[in-house]
Amino acid sequence: MLLQEKLFIRELKLGNAKAFEALYDYYHARLYGFCLKVTKTKHEAESVVQEVFIAIWENRENIDENRAFGGYIFRIAKNKILNRIKHNISRQVYLDYLQKENQSQNDLRKDIEFHELKDFLQKTIQDLPEKTRNIFLLSRNEGLTYKEIAQKLDLTENVVDHEIRKSLKHIKEQLQHFYFV
Repeated sequence: MLLQEKLFIRELKLGNAKAFEALYDYYHARLYGFCLKVTKTKHEAESVVQEVFIAIWENRENIDENRAFGGYIFRIAKNKILNRIKHNISRQVYLDYLQKENQSQNDLRKDIEFHELKDFLQKTIQDLPEKTRNIFLLSRNEGLTYKEIAQKLDLTENVVDHEIRKSLKHIKEQLQHFYFV
């Protein structure tokens, strides 16, 4: 399929939906199998495959027809899965934190410490530059993905990623000071 694949990619870059369908038909099953093996759930695998092909269609003009298309789409899938894992870990840590908060409500000392920490975190978040704070709050409070934030604020996903990393670094540094005060 190598020569034919290059032709399909050329046509895809021109917006040819039939070429896109041919590439989809050729790679879908293998990509789904890869995603299922890594994600362990049909729903997640299907979702990642869909995201990959959406990304391919949206970025079709930038595809290098001289590079292996299979490697390209599997790299996209791997990155999408890694992003989901990172997001799920952050969400799970947050959910674990909320669960611990609920368990400690009966203990007055823990309740006071929690409120002090919460106030400290709110102040720390408020001290962030406005752009950084807005991006962080859209991610953490509204649960938006990097892509959704980027679209909403007319930024790139890399800028969103950078600003969230900057936020988290700042918060971690400030928390170290909080615990030693």
